[in-house]
Amino acid sequence: MRKIFYISAIKILKFIREPGLFVIMLLLPLGFTFFMGNMHSGRVSIPVAFVDLDQSTYSEKLIAQFSANSTYKVFTASPQKASLMVKQRKVIGAFTLAQGLESAIRSGQTPKIQVQQVYETAELLTLMNDIRSTLAYIHGNIHIADAALTFIQQNKAESIDSKEIWEHAYDNAISKWFPSPPVSISMTRLNNPVTVKRQMMTHSSVGFALFFVMYTIIFAVGDILTEKQQGTWQRLLVFPLKKWEILGGNLLASFILGFIQILVLMIFGIYFFDVNWGNALPLTIALVAAYVFAISCMGLALSGVVRTPAQLHATTPIITVCTAMLGGTFWPLDFVQSKILLFLAKLTPQYWAIHSIESAIHYGGSFHTIQGPLFMLLLMGLFFFIAGLWLVKWE
Repeated sequence: MRKIFYISAIKILKFIREPGLFVIMLLLPLGFTFFMGNMHSGRVSIPVAFVDLDQSTYSEKLIAQFSANSTYKVFTASPQKASLMVKQRKVIGAFTLAQGLESAIRSGQTPKIQVQQVYETAELLTLMNDIRSTLAYIHGNIHIADAALTFIQQNKAESIDSKEIWEHAYDNAISKWFPSPPVSISMTRLNNPVTVKRQMMTHSSVGFALFFVMYTIIFAVGDILTEKQQGTWQRLLVFPLKKWEILGGNLLASFILGFIQILVLMIFGIYFFDVNWGNALPLTIALVAAYVFAISCMGLALSGVVRTPAQLHATTPIITVCTAMLGGTFWPLDFVQSKILLFLAKLTPQYWAIHSIESAIHYGGSFHTIQGPLFMLLLMGLFFFIAGLWLVKWE
């Protein structure tokens, strides 16, 4: 066991003398966390196009109502231009208000609105519901304005400005909805009161820490390949060292370096990005340790597959990026609906690490709640370790 610590200490000292990779893998996740975490800090307007073929009071009021809503960025365009905007993804959809919209609503028929879209999104479905409710809202206000104008015309002998009175009645009807609507809804969050920005900052801090630490760990384990090229590996085999002691020393060094890197990123996240890593820090640290162990063993297996450091440097980004995208370190997997992708995600260490760590951060819990992901990470690490023992060439 003492020999493992000696080998590990030599590896760490070598890494300290050449700290470039470690420093870069600290700065990159901090930069990505800052930019990705702040992407959702401001208000984002949803772009939408309207094609007004009806040119009626209803269509005019509908477009005006959405233009006044800061949630949407409204464009009015011709049918050809609106179709082009949809194809170029400049808007999430184009709504064509067909001729006869007003007459259909007034006669009690169902008005037809044509929708052009590239693919269906949650925002587009919400927008469709908003259009339906806004048309009903406009329809009620127009009826009020019509009734008010009819009453004034019947009771006023002198001539009146019908358009001015109608607009005044319509605006007055709208004003009755605000600032106090007929129904008030009070909502209480049952989970932790975390804003969207806070959630994205937390996910970015955890996700990028788990992603970039893979490079540090894999390249640290992959130092075996450099030793083979320089002849150091052959000299180690001459010494009275067992194979598992040599590999154990390499794995322990990469584990310590990776664990230190994540701890440093956790401290930066807490004090510079105001990321709450949760009250259950022992559980979080246990999950981090299991993840670092799994990635260290993955690096060992990868070092047995490739032959040279150049091949390792070319292969590592492909593996890390693909597994990180599948595992959900770049973005939450709540947006993914494909059952195949979700199944493949569960085959990556990142999936079990980030989901369990975020659960521990947001909801706390006990060892019982993390024992499943912890077991999966240790099992993956054991699998990669056995594969590494079999794949590593000792000559």
